[in-house]
Amino acid sequence: VGAAAERIHPMPTAGTDPVKDAERYETMLRTEFGKNLDADGFPLFDLVLQGMGSDGHTASLFPGKASLAEKERWVVAARAPSTFAVRDRLTLTVPVLSRARTILFLITGEKKADAVYQLLEADSDPETCPAKMIVPVGGKRVVILDAEAAGMLKNG
Repeated sequence: VGAAAERIHPMPTAGTDPVKDAERYETMLRTEFGKNLDADGFPLFDLVLQGMGSDGHTASLFPGKASLAEKERWVVAARAPSTFAVRDRLTLTVPVLSRARTILFLITGEKKADAVYQLLEADSDPETCPAKMIVPVGGKRVVILDAEAAGMLKNG
């Protein structure tokens, strides 16, 4: 995308303690953002680009996990279900991911059709479809789907 190297901040993935890695990464982000925060003390983004898994997870925010309830931290350690090859992860939290002018979900594949339905049309508990919790504060959410992922929607 042509971004300057000093503006790219990959999450550490080689650590042995995800909790400490999350704390270090959050400290680094807080230093980088400085005072460029909203009134609630969260960073502001122009765009947050998200995907979504067939279980409705986004980032590493999985259904029913404690990380969904985090309201103050920017980054937390997360544990993926046993069906995932990489279990120990870091993730930005719901309040951080929601601080964007635009949140863009790019979702493809038939295996995600039910999760897309849960995200866009079902009156379901957001904790069962964490992507539903990522709602822009003062912005808009855009969802781009292929035909397979849209297969269960009324106008799919």
